[in-house]
Amino acid sequence: MEAALPETVLVKAVRLALVNGKWPNWVKNGLANYVVGYHPLFMFLKCLRRYLRRPNNLAPLALMVGFCGGYWKRAAQVDDRPAINYLRNQQMNALLGRKSLWSNR
Repeated sequence: MEAALPETVLVKAVRLALVNGKWPNWVKNGLANYVVGYHPLFMFLKCLRRYLRRPNNLAPLALMVGFCGGYWKRAAQVDDRPAINYLRNQQMNALLGRKSLWSNR
């Protein structure tokens, strides 16, 4: 009986470490997607797709928190409008099933 308590504490400690370690990292990745200029629709659908694949995974929510946080805080974006436009055009092409950075068509 005494050995069960440390094991339970260890499992809870590992879960807490995973939450504290992974959540901020995914939020940071969402903010990075904002900074480089991801299209909001592309980002939303990216997160929705990830959520539908693994509903109990919090990574898509953390990505959206970081991405929306960039808009909320008016974080600086890459100072290269043509590059952002190119990226967004490629993202829309991917969503529409056209040739893009994410396809081999």
